[in-house]
Amino acid sequence: MIKFTKDLETVIWIMVIPYLLVDSINGFLVTSLNVDIKLSILYKGTILLLALIYIFKCNRKISIGLLALMFFLFLSPFFLAIEGRYLITTHDIPLAIKYLMLTVFIFFCDISSHKNLQRFIKNTELCLNVSFYFVIITVYLGYFGLGYNTYPTTGLGFKGFFQAGNELSAVFILLTSVKLFKVWTDKKLFTYLLYSLVVIGCGVSIATKSALIGALLIPILIPIASERENMFRFTYLKLWYLSFFTIIIALLGVYLVADYSQFGVLKRAIYFFEKDGLLGVIFSGREEFLKVYIDYLSTDATIASILFGSGHAVLLDAVGRTYIEIDPFDVAMYFGLPLAVLFSLTAFVSVLYPFWKLSNSFYSPALLVANSLLLFFAFFAGHVWTSGLLSLSWAASNFLMKGKFTHDGIKYMQPKESN
Repeated sequence: MIKFTKDLETVIWIMVIPYLLVDSINGFLVTSLNVDIKLSILYKGTILLLALIYIFKCNRKISIGLLALMFFLFLSPFFLAIEGRYLITTHDIPLAIKYLMLTVFIFFCDISSHKNLQRFIKNTELCLNVSFYFVIITVYLGYFGLGYNTYPTTGLGFKGFFQAGNELSAVFILLTSVKLFKVWTDKKLFTYLLYSLVVIGCGVSIATKSALIGALLIPILIPIASERENMFRFTYLKLWYLSFFTIIIALLGVYLVADYSQFGVLKRAIYFFEKDGLLGVIFSGREEFLKVYIDYLSTDATIASILFGSGHAVLLDAVGRTYIEIDPFDVAMYFGLPLAVLFSLTAFVSVLYPFWKLSNSFYSPALLVANSLLLFFAFFAGHVWTSGLLSLSWAASNFLMKGKFTHDGIKYMQPKESN
């Protein structure tokens, strides 16, 4: 039994570490060769199945909870299937699987880290490190004509061979936060500045709103969060870094406005500002779809649709769209208010917990920065909780906080294996 679960855990990690490569290959097959063999779905579906078997072998109570979650997630698609809605196979069911994948891998990481923390941290660090360099390299390869544009109609931005630029932005924020934190703890200022410039350049290259904002903020926030209990105290370090990166951001701002104001993300921002003011810039028109859903709740919703969701049908019938692109409301619309509250609370806890653990968890500063930004973009840009590119890395990275942190002024101790 013990050998089986250990071997199974090893197989799962072997599959998880290169998962972004598989997503990239899938994007190339679909977009360039028009060959859709559902490689990414099959690959992650295998990981999901193996993780479920692992959890069932290790903890039956968690398994029962996951079965209950599966029941609630698939209730809405079931009712839509009865109504004859054909889009459930392309929208509702894949979305349910994404939320299930995130939840299952959270519990897998919880059990795995409890069994052997040192091995778990080693595997997670390898996964995040490989993924970081893979994302950076594939985005920059766009300048050599390899990969796809984030905005194909304008030719702006690069997203490698990945299909979804917004999902890439979410995982970029997480990977960048963890990597810059690791570089910062090495106490090599020049190396940190170099990595920061690479990250900023990559965020500008992706050219989504979330990637741009994340790339500009993370290099500033990581040193501040790394001061841990002194984070809210004034120090000359904060003043120096704020001044330095403010100059960098200002120069980049001038460059972006000069070169990209006629298209892409800045053109969209200008359009929405002129149309709806600041609210339009923040939500990029999503508030109109949110209004449709709220109107539905106040006029046509039933108790069942509020509790279990109504799927893609609400927006599709009203405006021809299938997502609001505001994660909490998408969960409520697809799978019901209780699950929306559950996932929202989980997202808020993902910010509060690293803040609480700042003084004694090694990775808490990195996760505080990453999770805060991801929470913000979940509410204002979407594609965070439903990001197939993000879910595995996000689940694993949060359990890095089980690793301890000690310092006697300048000494940083890597997390050790738990008993």
